[in-house]
Amino acid sequence: MKRDFQKIIWAADPLEDRFLTTQSLKVLRDLSQRTKASIEPVYVLSDGLLNLALPKSDLTREFKPASERALARLVARGKIATVGKPTVLVSAPSSRGSAAEALDRYARNQNADVILVNSHGRSGLKRALLGSFAETLMLHSKTPVLIAGPNTRRLAKLDSILFPTDFSKASKRAFAKVQQLARRLGASVTIMNVVVDPIEPFVQSGAALLAGGFVSTPGIVKEIYARNKKTGEQWAAEARANGIDARAVFDVDSSSVILSILHYAGRKRFGMIAMASESGAVSAALLGSVGRGVAREAPCPVWFLRA
Repeated sequence: MKRDFQKIIWAADPLEDRFLTTQSLKVLRDLSQRTKASIEPVYVLSDGLLNLALPKSDLTREFKPASERALARLVARGKIATVGKPTVLVSAPSSRGSAAEALDRYARNQNADVILVNSHGRSGLKRALLGSFAETLMLHSKTPVLIAGPNTRRLAKLDSILFPTDFSKASKRAFAKVQQLARRLGASVTIMNVVVDPIEPFVQSGAALLAGGFVSTPGIVKEIYARNKKTGEQWAAEARANGIDARAVFDVDSSSVILSILHYAGRKRFGMIAMASESGAVSAALLGSVGRGVAREAPCPVWFLRA
């Protein structure tokens, strides 16, 4: 088994909305109590994130001292016993991507177990214009990323984990890490598989005539569900053999994977959602359609593990 949970990097932003910062502090307090891990607040002072065009020397001279003072005030407000001395990283010239890379690189150098970051939950044109540091970090960080979003209002304790999965090989590798996480937090794990009807959209559009006949949608869904149910029960049994309280649940005939995950997580009041993440253009696009949607609207923190 991997070493005990020891180090958390808190991607703190002293300029961030006070409500969003409060969400991070709630998560940090529970993680601190459960793991006794040290917490290092880190602020990435980036010309790109500040929408400035300054050389690194000017950014360091003009903005770093003020950033350090503001970060110290934020840390004092948190009142978390295991929080250490804050760090300001200067990244310039920088884009949102290179700032995220700088934070991930620092986290790996510190042997951090996770990076905690806030998400604003922006969508549409506003998000297209402003982008998202949290989502960039989620897609590219080699360090696990824990995202606290704006809907994390009624924070449950981190003693229950929802793990949505498609039972892919990458997801199986991530599940091994979820089990490690569950042991560290003393949490139960619920494996969730959403069976989306693969044919119904074509039926609705009148384009389901394949090989001279209509496809039986219920038959295909039933076949997928039976196969996934067997796999899910095997995964849950594996986790129970490792001493973890685990079970598998399924949502069949769903029209939206994202909505199914969000509704179930909210209804059952999970403390955390854990999801696999992969790098690469194709996997990033797939993650964008599910992981981003879940992270923006989730009623609890979302932990992305590199598969």
